[in-house]
Amino acid sequence: MDTSTLPHPRHDIRDILGRRLAATDGEIGTIGDVLFDENTWVARFLVAATGTWLADRQVLFSPFALGPITSTRLGLPGPVITVGLSRADIEGGPFVAPDQAITQDQEFIFHRHYGWPFHPSGGSTWDAVGSVTEPDDVDLRRAAGSSAIQEQRRGVAKQLLGFVVVTPQGVAGTVKSLLIDAETWKIDELVLEMGQWYARKAIRLRTADINHINTALKTIETSVSRNTLRSTKPDTLATQEP
Repeated sequence: MDTSTLPHPRHDIRDILGRRLAATDGEIGTIGDVLFDENTWVARFLVAATGTWLADRQVLFSPFALGPITSTRLGLPGPVITVGLSRADIEGGPFVAPDQAITQDQEFIFHRHYGWPFHPSGGSTWDAVGSVTEPDDVDLRRAAGSSAIQEQRRGVAKQLLGFVVVTPQGVAGTVKSLLIDAETWKIDELVLEMGQWYARKAIRLRTADINHINTALKTIETSVSRNTLRSTKPDTLATQEP
């Protein structure tokens, strides 16, 4: 989907996955996935695959540490995402094994090591991140142990691709992509493919209209009616009926 005509700058998740990451002094790997809060749809971490450089580690980067998504850096071919850390900072920092699930305890370790602001469930988006003060260890532990954090449902962006979208009237299509706001790092829209009966047209659906993500069934439930989705013009936003 062409995102250049959207109201504010957004990035298609398919353009972000696999994109190069650059530290202040060299390339560090590629983006493997985006972890987000299912309550707010705001990205919590980018998961970086460091390849052969650091023996196939996974490293987490908070949006707080990232520069512009489309910048070019250090003579690397194509656009890259910049990270405000050196290669030595990353090499000496925490990591997760490639075959290991990422837990909230591990998220806490990254926050504490790099001094990133903790972004609790239900918190604001990252548009005002520059004004967020860095918490001390006591504040971080209190936040990590709070009921809000423990009850948080964390989503995995790449996992949603191909999920079936279910309306009150039944199945309507599948998730083709996700659109991320370039300033707030919020996933605010999904791109749906409506299937062969509708010439596989792609439309956009607001995440605000999503009621539930069922990972086990690989479905996403929406309150928007199937007729509304079917009647939405290609490459436009489905509008909830009053």
